[in-house]
Amino acid sequence: PSSFVTQGVTVSHDVTIGALIMLITVLPYFVVQGADWHWGPTSHPDTSPAPEYTRWSALATFILCFIFFILYLAQQLIFSIASQRKENARKEKRFEFIKK
Repeated sequence: PSSFVTQGVTVSHDVTIGALIMLITVLPYFVVQGADWHWGPTSHPDTSPAPEYTRWSALATFILCFIFFILYLAQQLIFSIASQRKENARKEKRFEFIKK
């Protein structure tokens, strides 16, 4: 019997970690949107400035997302270097086998 779960390609550990970091990066946006939805500036006319909480929550979101973005970039770089090292080691073993 065919199943969608048992067919297709597998996802590497690196891809799983990258996806997890991306999901964590999105969470602060949900926090800000949730706060705006719950305490939104509905009592303020369009001409008044945004409430003070909006400024601080936007700043906190920016800082958190920036930190997680840097972590994601570092993870991508580290996994790329590790993958290149593994590939080089495989090539060396292959050439050693051919030389014998």
